[in-house]
Amino acid sequence: MNINLNKIERIKNYLVFKYSGICGIGSIGNSDVVKILENSKKEIESEKGIQGIIYDFNDLRYEFGNKFSELLSFDKQNKKLFVRIIPNKSDLNNWKSLQVNCSQNRNIELFQTNIKNAINSINSEMNNSNKEITLKEYNLFCKYGSELLWVSDKLRFKRPKDTNKETDEMFILLEKLDQYLEIISLGTYNSELIEQYKNEIVLLKGKVSKEVFEIIRGKYKTPHNTV
Repeated sequence: MNINLNKIERIKNYLVFKYSGICGIGSIGNSDVVKILENSKKEIESEKGIQGIIYDFNDLRYEFGNKFSELLSFDKQNKKLFVRIIPNKSDLNNWKSLQVNCSQNRNIELFQTNIKNAINSINSEMNNSNKEITLKEYNLFCKYGSELLWVSDKLRFKRPKDTNKETDEMFILLEKLDQYLEIISLGTYNSELIEQYKNEIVLLKGKVSKEVFEIIRGKYKTPHNTV
């Protein structure tokens, strides 16, 4: 190993790890990644209320090695921790290439120039986290909402002329579903939100009468058993 952990600092709810040295190339660097992850997990276990990790790699050189993609995201007991990396300026393109080729967090600004910017970036992501849904939650959402989502796509949220109170309630929820599809496209993380929608969909399916679905069936040949 040619890397050293020089400093660990807690700033509010974030842990900052400062490293120096030269990372191993390719599989040789795997032990470096393991060391960094072990240090991170050990420190997080001993600290309460940690929401994010900042790796200060200003004095650490990185060339390539896919194993380092494990540093770009961090989960603790199924809870996402926000991650930011402050790379050596000479290695920024190497890190960006790693993000593009090996990470699902391609739309997140993982790389920052200093600790202040890293904290601001995490705060910004946290403020939007209540609009984000995990893949697991998305699958749960689809399990309960597939029929309604199919209908919403076909109707394009244009209400038919022959609506009544019950169909109006249905279309109100469909309009909400459209907003959530937008949220899903952002690609991220909040279980309370999906639970709220799951319950709304279940209630709606029990509430909307068979006649309402017959109206829809008459307009569109739905492939789903909606009742």
